[in-house]
Amino acid sequence: IPQSHVLDVLAADDARSLLFFDVEKARTRLLLLPQIKDVSVRKAFPNTLIFEYTERRAYALWQRDGRFAVIDAMGRVIDKNAAPFAEALADAPVFVGKGANEGAYDLNAALDAFPVVQPKIGAAVRVSRRRWTLHTRDAVRIELPEGDPMPALETLASLQSRYDILSR
Repeated sequence: IPQSHVLDVLAADDARSLLFFDVEKARTRLLLLPQIKDVSVRKAFPNTLIFEYTERRAYALWQRDGRFAVIDAMGRVIDKNAAPFAEALADAPVFVGKGANEGAYDLNAALDAFPVVQPKIGAAVRVSRRRWTLHTRDAVRIELPEGDPMPALETLASLQSRYDILSR
């Protein structure tokens, strides 16, 4: 988190003295920053303000309307500018489409159950907020059914284990 963002939020308090600085109000405002997962703010008299925070971890990229944003594992947007995260997220999945960020966690949890499939997936496209089309890193397209994708992923994992179909 850029220090300037935090200082701007903390400076928004009208208190001229640490005695009158409202730490709960500052905490509430800091939690509005998309990068902050949790924060504590406390006074250390006579003249110090201490804040400790936990950042949301960049998990994946979300593409919508041709623009990339960085999302956490729960699908919340951390940063609308993906450029600073490009190198760190080079191997991360890309979720594409309206609502793809909201379903990213559930889809990834489903894919985690199939370690022979998950590393092959490069992108997941949300189709009408109902189903997913997966794209492998080798340009194979997998259209998952609407509803529960687990049976289809089980079949895919079985075929991958037996025949390595995702590498063809």
